[in-house]
Amino acid sequence: MTNANYSVNQYLVSNILNMIQVGEIAIPEIQRSFLGTKEEETELIGS
Repeated sequence: MTNANYSVNQYLVSNILNMIQVGEIAIPEIQRSFLGTKEEETELIGS
């Protein structure tokens, strides 16, 4: 097995929000529509 190289970075929430606003990072939209109540949708996303 090979060793994977990775790094862990810590960011302030305000910095993450700024990176989203300027397009440096993107949050993907849910890939398909969900048919159900808001509670079911929240439960699905939280799982």
